[in-house]
Amino acid sequence: MLTSSPRSGSSRNQAGSREERDSEQFRRYCREVQKEQKFEDALHQLSVFHYEPVDYSMALLEKKFIPTPIPNFDYLLAEARLKVTNKFYTPIAVQLLLAFFCAFISLTFKEDFVTTFGIVGLVLCVIFLYKDLNTRQQKIDSALAAARVEIDARTNAAIKKIESDKKHFEQMEEARLIKIRNLVTGQPGAVVHCIERVLAGSKLPFTLQCSILYYEEELVLTLHLPDKNIIPTHVGTISQGGNLVYTEKTTAEIHKQYNEVLAATAITIANMVYAHVPTLSTVYLQGLFDRWLEEEYLFSLILSRQGLIDAVESNNGLEAFGMLNARYNNKGGLFAQIEPFFPEWWKRIPPEIRSVEAYCKQS
Repeated sequence: MLTSSPRSGSSRNQAGSREERDSEQFRRYCREVQKEQKFEDALHQLSVFHYEPVDYSMALLEKKFIPTPIPNFDYLLAEARLKVTNKFYTPIAVQLLLAFFCAFISLTFKEDFVTTFGIVGLVLCVIFLYKDLNTRQQKIDSALAAARVEIDARTNAAIKKIESDKKHFEQMEEARLIKIRNLVTGQPGAVVHCIERVLAGSKLPFTLQCSILYYEEELVLTLHLPDKNIIPTHVGTISQGGNLVYTEKTTAEIHKQYNEVLAATAITIANMVYAHVPTLSTVYLQGLFDRWLEEEYLFSLILSRQGLIDAVESNNGLEAFGMLNARYNNKGGLFAQIEPFFPEWWKRIPPEIRSVEAYCKQS
């Protein structure tokens, strides 16, 4: 008889464990490559622009309050009647049985005593039955009266709740309409709040801090730019042998991609702002890099609505910068410090007018 040696069984176990480790490693490589590719795709997606202004005409239509139907509480009457009836069910049934028994013995037996006993018992049963039926009816009437009071109370409570809900709805609706009217008429507080909300609700491949300053229907929007380490330094692929292979990017490629990401982000942010604020005339868009205690402006441009509409037709952010006559310097391969554009009111702005910070979240 043939038997397998312990050594051959151990070899098969080792081979199985090695295959399992290789399979888990391959899946880990695939997840890593997919994660890196997803981030690269998100960076490239920044350079895809589409201007679609928000139509506030439908939002300005007043919504009507739709009250909830008042529940039908008539079931309380049936419950009250049934509750009382159940309490008298057994006594009445017993009295009916006794009355039937007394009538039976008074008709069946001929002895005077038995007949008299049956007739007297029958009369007593009828009296007590009549009394219990009257008592039951009185309690039913009382229970129904109490149920009607409860129905009226619940109905009135439901009516009051509907009235309260309607009042609250109308107040909220009026506040909503006022907010939209203030926005479409260019009220400064509403404009700043809208821009702050839009930026806070946006999703970028990285976190971005923005400073909002709105005055005289012009917006100075400062983007606090991220460092160039947001750009991946390599591209990961999986070889035919199942190994993870990294292809390093050149410094020139990293700088070019970084410049494009910054430019595309600026156009994307301006696009969102113009799409949501119909009264906005001019946007001064600044790219500010906080280098320790020093601040460097890496790009600056003055945007009009029509200029943005034309620029979003471009193929990428740097091309849009060229169309908008943006001020930037990338002759050294990487954006360098420039002198930014500022509106004429920049130095005479009242001290109570302060910038508002908003953060674009990382997707």
